[in-house]
Amino acid sequence: MIARVTPLDSASIKTSAGFNNLQDRLLTLVNGHPYALQLVRWLVSNGGWKKAGSEYRVKPFRNLLSALALLPEAQRVSRVVQEAVQVCDRRGKVLLGMPGLVTGLAQRLASFMSPVSGEVIELCWNDLLSTMTPNNGAANQAESSEIRRLRGRCKAIRGLLLDAHLLQQADPDSNGPSIMHPLVRSFVFSRLHHAKSEQLPHFGLSGFTSGIAAVHPGSPEAGAMIVRVIRSLCKSDQTKAAFSVLRARTEANSVCRWSNFQEYLELLVRVMNLARSQITAADFSPDDVAWLYNELGLACCCHGDMPDAFAVWNQGLEISRQIDRRHPGAHTVQSLLHLGHTYVELGRLQLAEEMLHDAARHNRQLADLDFAGRIHGYLGLVAHLRGDRAAADRQYDLSLQEIHDAGGNPRARSVFCRYRGDLALATGDVQHAKELIDQSHAIAEAAQFPDLVAFARKSRGHLYRSGGDLGKARAEYEFALSEARRFRILRLEADVHSELARFALDVGDPHTALRRAECSLRISNRLGLGLRQTHGMVVLGIANLRLGEVAWGHACLDHAVTIGRSQGYLSRVLEAERVLWECGLGPKVP
Repeated sequence: MIARVTPLDSASIKTSAGFNNLQDRLLTLVNGHPYALQLVRWLVSNGGWKKAGSEYRVKPFRNLLSALALLPEAQRVSRVVQEAVQVCDRRGKVLLGMPGLVTGLAQRLASFMSPVSGEVIELCWNDLLSTMTPNNGAANQAESSEIRRLRGRCKAIRGLLLDAHLLQQADPDSNGPSIMHPLVRSFVFSRLHHAKSEQLPHFGLSGFTSGIAAVHPGSPEAGAMIVRVIRSLCKSDQTKAAFSVLRARTEANSVCRWSNFQEYLELLVRVMNLARSQITAADFSPDDVAWLYNELGLACCCHGDMPDAFAVWNQGLEISRQIDRRHPGAHTVQSLLHLGHTYVELGRLQLAEEMLHDAARHNRQLADLDFAGRIHGYLGLVAHLRGDRAAADRQYDLSLQEIHDAGGNPRARSVFCRYRGDLALATGDVQHAKELIDQSHAIAEAAQFPDLVAFARKSRGHLYRSGGDLGKARAEYEFALSEARRFRILRLEADVHSELARFALDVGDPHTALRRAECSLRISNRLGLGLRQTHGMVVLGIANLRLGEVAWGHACLDHAVTIGRSQGYLSRVLEAERVLWECGLGPKVP
């Protein structure tokens, strides 16, 4: 337990009548908040606000009073925390001769949601010093020796944080693990990491279209720091501590705000391998194991590696069934929804539909509208890919209505608005398609999901290309391709290459179309993206026909028809058969 804050006897910090008025005003502004009073007591007695004897420095009090008076009441305690952190940092500079040591260590310790041992604090301290170590040769040898001198001074900074009540002993009767006070953690998240301080891990399972608020480290610099800390903990076999930071501060759906999926996957695999070699019932709960498998599968899905996502999520489904074995639960529904999405990407639409109906059956007892909306959205996608446009539109409409009634899950709304916009474009309703794609883009921007923004920009490129506005279409495609490469979203990269191949065909450049189609196919074949393989073969066949390579074009389109039929991807089969008929290479398409 965290040590209880003892009531502050205001007389203990009132020693002169002239000082009482300022202090009374400060205590009033923080509304008597116990932790703020504790920090004020430390600032008065140890924070440099007191001169020799019983005299006080009035200026720091007046500055803080002025700052607090300008803030809403809800932000005043955080401002007192900021003052304590700044004073503590100045004392750290006096103690060790270098600024930024206290705030640097605090940024790392704030990432732990549970008490941490002295060894873990030492690892965080060494990571902090490693960022200060110069790497430009002999000119900085003196500074390097200064860093080496600080290696053994972690206890001094830890003691300073404890003395200032920014860090607290988990057990006040021992010198064991420590934990950062929640208000200090919130200050670090919002002011130093530039993240939303109120976003804490939800301890459920996320999906690609989940509406659960996604946690993230904050700025890219804070994300890089989190990655280094986790790697350092893994290297020192601090499995539980590494997992604690991973679960508390990261999530696949928010990776694009601070990193890319390749780096995040490497981090997850490292923690997973370490956890599997050291896991015991005492260290990890079933929910922890379920989250780790779910997160690894979701990262693989976002990256585009669908066979790996399928393998991990298959194991995750068994874990979820064990957790929910006594009664239907959200873990099982989410796992079935995962597999339905995966089967769609792999090009196995019949199995996808079965999984989605199984998820709907389990969800009937939960009566979760968000799950219901997402299930209907993916059923709409299956109907869309099969060429049943009327059924797809009905499912999309039902999906968006249920998602709205459930609270307006922004990821699901953005994804299914985009799918419905693509459907409207295929039916020739250009104005409705534009409205839906613009809505998808706006929702993704407002909710800060850069990956969904890139997907929406790709669909907008298709919209512009269909309308003959090739300049704008190319700009949208180039943006989407750039973002796909930056965030390592390989399935989006495959999509954009296919779209750019069609763009090249539209401008009469079959050579570029051939090259783009081959790029898309290489990615799709490597990652097992079944639908994109079929699409790529269709575009490759058309490009070969335009180049006069009739035999190659015929073979590609025939193969696309064959695999498309086996997948149930009838909308693409129909396109391939129509091209073959137009070229006199196949029967007339009804």
